[in-house]
Amino acid sequence: MKKDIDPNLKILVVEDSLQNEKDTKEYLIGLGFAPGNINSATNKIDAQKVLEKMPIDLALLDLRIPDRPDAQKKVLVENGLDLLRWTIHHNQATKVVVITHFPLPWVVFQVISLGVSMVEKDQGYTELPWAIKRTLEGNLVYTKGLDQIIRTAFKDAIRVYLDSKESEILKRINEDKMTNRKIGEEVYYTENTVKNTLRQLFNLTGIHDRSQLASWYAHYIAPICESD
Repeated sequence: MKKDIDPNLKILVVEDSLQNEKDTKEYLIGLGFAPGNINSATNKIDAQKVLEKMPIDLALLDLRIPDRPDAQKKVLVENGLDLLRWTIHHNQATKVVVITHFPLPWVVFQVISLGVSMVEKDQGYTELPWAIKRTLEGNLVYTKGLDQIIRTAFKDAIRVYLDSKESEILKRINEDKMTNRKIGEEVYYTENTVKNTLRQLFNLTGIHDRSQLASWYAHYIAPICESD
């Protein structure tokens, strides 16, 4: 992968385990990233400080982290999710890959819904180079081991939230010059109905960009619907 990456990219590793942090940094150096450009944090507050201090090109985020330096025993997934949402809101140029040991369906659903790449941890970091490369290219990726968990999580969400009206609207929002009025004309809904439905979908997924919502549907929802 060395020939495919820019060694000058600035990296942030967020990991509550000092040993895992060290191993990850050494692995990144082995891939060709410059040691001086690899930053680290062990908790949410310190990670936010790094992101506020300098432009970060890529963040590798462990979700199970403390919220502050003096709270090492309070290691919660919610802290990592809070940091993830904060990063998306404040540092839109930063690409993020979530790395997890415990891919619970509800966690996977939230991460993927936010448009963030996700990989499972393993001792050899076997799929991390691929995930980093694809994410830096602007793609949303997740490793093969998460396939079934993602399908289960999204199928459950689809059954609860996504009706035929929402599906029809989602299929059309990324088409060229497709305004809310034109979408409404095609699916026989009023413009206000389309607008309100999109607002509900933004709230559900945590996505606030129209094209990203369309991409989310095309990559993760449509294939699942077609497989049923």
